[in-house]
Amino acid sequence: MARPRQISDHQILEAARACFLEHGPSVSTTVIADQLGVSQAALFKRFGTKDELLVAALRPGPEQLDALLAWIDAGPAPGPIRPQIIDLAQRLRDRFAEFLPRMAVLRTAGLQRPSGCGEHDPHRELPPVRLQRAVTAWLERAQGSGSLSPADAGAMAYAILGAVHLQSFLTFMAGADAQAASDESLDALVASLWRGLQPREETP
Repeated sequence: MARPRQISDHQILEAARACFLEHGPSVSTTVIADQLGVSQAALFKRFGTKDELLVAALRPGPEQLDALLAWIDAGPAPGPIRPQIIDLAQRLRDRFAEFLPRMAVLRTAGLQRPSGCGEHDPHRELPPVRLQRAVTAWLERAQGSGSLSPADAGAMAYAILGAVHLQSFLTFMAGADAQAASDESLDALVASLWRGLQPREETP
């Protein structure tokens, strides 16, 4: 008699994530189990219920947001600021591109606010709020070094986050052929914002 296949939680979550993103939350756990070569009972032994498996597979891990926030908190670096704003926009774009499909499936399943998102902890801000605060502080530090104009940093953070999020959302909605969130479009976005961001020349 063959021994049961040994698989890790990581392998289960990877397979489940791919199935949920491709087929939606209604996909049978049989499909996931078949892809892994295990039984449904093996999945439920690890994760309890289908909803628990769904949340575990699609909920963005806090380490991903923490890594992005750590990078933002460490900047900006000395040197030209405009390329760094483009880099910031690209990193935000990549985060949103990963986040949006997952949240869409969770919302369809009625699980758009899974545990761990902060709604049960009044002392922990939600990820969008933490991002807005971090980007605002990044812009304020750039202003302090004279690299940016003294515009409203909070408003500019909303403009950057909102524009990048919308580009990512349009790409997600339009499908793989859309170019709304391409590097070229982000360059154009920063170019459009740059008029308000660039340092103002002192008038004699």
